[in-house]
Amino acid sequence: MMKLSFSRAFGRVCLLLLLPVLVCSRSECQIFSDDQLVQMGNDKLRSSDFPMASVYLFAYIQRNPQLMSTHPKFAKEVQVGYQYALDQVIQTIKDRDQLKGQLAQARAEADGKGMSQAEIRQQPPRIEIPQSSPSPISGPKGAAIATLANTIGGSWKYKMTSSVAHDSHEGSLELSLAGTAVSGSMSTWDNTKGAVQGTFSGDTLGFERDTGLGTIQHFKLIKQDDRMMGSFWNTGKYEDTGNIEMVRVQ
Repeated sequence: MMKLSFSRAFGRVCLLLLLPVLVCSRSECQIFSDDQLVQMGNDKLRSSDFPMASVYLFAYIQRNPQLMSTHPKFAKEVQVGYQYALDQVIQTIKDRDQLKGQLAQARAEADGKGMSQAEIRQQPPRIEIPQSSPSPISGPKGAAIATLANTIGGSWKYKMTSSVAHDSHEGSLELSLAGTAVSGSMSTWDNTKGAVQGTFSGDTLGFERDTGLGTIQHFKLIKQDDRMMGSFWNTGKYEDTGNIEMVRVQ
């Protein structure tokens, strides 16, 4: 009976230890738009992949997109879904720790040589955060290179894909940066007004344009080197939402 109890406890622990707490594959470690985050979070929730559901929904909530403030029913549903997924993850961890204790006790009773909780607990990995170091490039030329690397000023090409009409449009964008203030001009496929203004802080660019047709188009993107990815949404007469990607013109 003791050997059977030990085998069952060991098998259940092995199953839980094989359950990934967080999966971050090459395809998932990237910048997603607001629409992608909430859709993936909902899909993972429905498929009972609670660790990834909690990750995607938490990231969506932290971004605080416009839908969260303008649609309280939707915002509550997202919060409830996130909390449910998180509760499932926490309960799984509690069950795992309980089974580890049962394993240690069963092994102690089976061979007379017990294992402490510390011996069977897997220590979490450490993350060594590097200290920022001064650039090896100095002088006026080095300052110019550093400025170019950190600014968004210049020429960009963009591609917008609508989640409503499911069509894509491409064009160009000229941006200027003064402090955190952004201004510029955007070429448009429908010949609407292209003047843009907004702000750039950290790695986040937010700007908008008045199309001249009773509609304001809003943009929010995350900068990664010479590429930016994010989302857009319209307010006013013509509603629309979707994704946008921008690449710097060298």
